[in-house]
Parts: sequence; C-alpha cells; structure tokens
Amino acid sequence: MINKIKDTLGISQLTTFYQAIISVKTHEIIAYEALVRAWNTSNELMSPDTLFINAHKKQCIRELDHICQVHAIQMFAKEQTAKRKILSLNLPCYLFSDNNDQHSILDIVHNLQFDKDLLMLEICEEDVTDEAKLLEFVQLCHEKKILVAIDDLGKKFSNLDRLVMLLPDVVKLDRCLIKNIHKNRMQQAVVKSMVELCNSMGSLLLAEGTETKEEVLCLLDLGINYFQGFYFSHPAPESEFHFNENRILSIIENTGNEFVANCKTNLQHKRLFWETVSQKAKLICKQLSKSQEALHKTELRKALLFFENADCAYILDQKGIQVSPTVFQEEKKSYSTNKFFAPAIPGTDHSQKDYFIYLKPWTEEMAKNIELRPDFISHRYRSMATGTTCQTFCCWFTDITQKPFILCLDFTS
Repeated sequence: MINKIKDTLGISQLTTFYQAIISVKTHEIIAYEALVRAWNTSNELMSPDTLFINAHKKQCIRELDHICQVHAIQMFAKEQTAKRKILSLNLPCYLFSDNNDQHSILDIVHNLQFDKDLLMLEICEEDVTDEAKLLEFVQLCHEKKILVAIDDLGKKFSNLDRLVMLLPDVVKLDRCLIKNIHKNRMQQAVVKSMVELCNSMGSLLLAEGTETKEEVLCLLDLGINYFQGFYFSHPAPESEFHFNENRILSIIENTGNEFVANCKTNLQHKRLFWETVSQKAKLICKQLSKSQEALHKTELRKALLFFENADCAYILDQKGIQVSPTVFQEEKKSYSTNKFFAPAIPGTDHSQKDYFIYLKPWTEEMAKNIELRPDFISHRYRSMATGTTCQTFCCWFTDITQKPFILCLDFTS
C-alpha cells in the first residue's frame, strides 16, 4: 500500500518525526507527538498541510492516515515503550463524520498490541461538525483509559462550551496565545483564566509552540507546567529522537532552576514593596488619627506624596460607605471620565468589595490599636476610578474622635 500511496502523491520518502512534550516541575519528558514528514520526488520537504490536502484531492486520505498511524506506533514502540513514555497521535476530523472510521485508530492500536495506557489522541475540535459523534468517541476513550487532548485551543473558532462538554485529559494552547506572551498583559490574563478553567475541570494545560525561554518562564509563572516547542526540542526523525533526551533534560533543569530563582526574587520584591506601603500607611494613619473627618481630603493629598506609584486614595466608614472624595496624585490628574469608569464620590457603597468584607469583622476596639490593625491587599482588578489595572491596599484607623475608618490606596499594577 505504501508504494502505491507514494506514487499517487509523488512522494519519494514518508516517515515519522517525534517532538518531546515535557514537564518542567518534574524535570522529565512525559510524551512525544508523532509528526508526519514527506519529501517529494525532487527531494524537497513537503509541508504536512500540502501533503494531506493533496491526499484528500486524490481520494487517498484514509489510506495515508492509516500508513502514518501504523508507522508512528511501530517505530515508537521499538524505542520508547520500555521507558513508559506516552505517544501522542493526531486524529483527522473526518473520523467523526463517518461511522465506519470512528474506531479505526482503536483497531490499529489493538492489532499492533500497543499499550493503550501509553497513548494520547489529539483532536482539533474546531474542524469537527458532528458534535454527538465527537462526544461519543471521547467518552469511549475515557472508558478505555486512553488519554484525549484538545489541540490548538485559541486558534480560529475553538469553542469553550465543547471543552466543558468533552472534559479532555489535556488541553493544548495554540501558538497564537503563546507567542511573546511575556510582553502582553492581556495575553497573560487569557492564559491565566485558561489555567483556572482547566484546573477546575481536572484537565492538564499544555503550552504548544514555545520558542523562547522568556515565554516559558512567563507561562510557568501563570501556572503552566507542560510544554512542547522548539525551545526544548525540534521534531527529530525516528532514528534520532531518543538520542536527544539528555540535552532536553538539561534544558528542562536549567529552565526550572531559573524559574525558582526568579520566583524567590519576585517574592522578595513584592514583600518589600508591600511592607514599605504598610509602614508608610501606619504613618499616614497616625496623621489621620489627629484630624477630623472634615480634613480627610487635605490629609489624603499629603499622604499621596509618600507614594510615587499610588494612583489615588479614599476613605470608607465602618459600614463601607465612602466618606471622602477620591483624591488623585497632582501629576496624575488625567483619568477616565466616562460614565462607566469614573472616580467614586462620597456616599458610594463599597460594602461588597473584597477588601471591606475582609476588614469588617475587626472590631472597633481592635481598630483603635494600631498594632492590632490588619492590612489587606486586593487581587489585581480594573479600577473604576482610573480605568487601569490596579491593586488596593487598605487598613483601619481612627480619627481624633475615635471614630473608625478605612484608608484605601490604589496602586498601578
């Protein structure tokens, strides 16, 4: 069959390359993805897309897929079964539009006596039109303990509702969400939300197409542990890929060590920053404790001089109601003035904000004692006052009449 396919498609050589899938935190190669490589009669490398489009036109796509899958499994089994690495195979989308083809890959695995515990099947769900057959196949794989991965999430028209419906074992993020992620805060926010979603579903999130150390370090910081891409390894032919393992493991170890060092440094910087803020806030609270409510605006203006990167300050009463204007740095007078993003005014209710909910249980007696006064630092969020991303630091204080208040400081984040 293989010679007939080669002649039909004008191929001189057809083989399988393998690319490592790794875990940084456990310092190991956990799987290899099988990738088809073909050369034409002029000995020029053909792109996989060109190869399969041509096979589809010449109505031999099923035969080509069968040959590629059998070859990938056989060559992998020779080298990697004893090492208990997982083989990841891509499934064609037509598999889910033809009842006769749905179980073909499972039949191949059975006939070749390949350990199904070492198999992962990748599905690009955006190309599948028959959702019922897709779900049926994924459920069958789950029953047989075969891993299922959703490929290219984030590319074109990937559907989150399908992700929730299928509950795959692995979700592979497309390169479009990975490229230069260390330079793009919004990309980071999207990937962070995917990390949280996959954690909730019980799926492993894998970053595909990682090409630089900066991308990998950023993704590790966002909570991703599994990677595939040129930074760790290029696809290698069946006769060579297992020889690259020591080099790959060295890259994994060095990257992991650098990530740990970066975490320690970042934690130290963050701790130092917020400790400094807390210390300065205590000094401000001492000043506010000597003034009356009517003078809060003046004192807040002075307080902001202590903080170069603070956007604004405001004060709440013990019920969470804002009692002062939102005071800005003199040099940061420019802020959003539309109806959606605008600074809060006296009388605004903040009682449902996380920082107030946290501080509310502290009694008035504790609030009077500056040593017992708790601090709170919010998560990063979009400020309604400025329209920018910020974090809020807040703490209790009492004014000259011993009336309790909460000082709030917003910092650009």
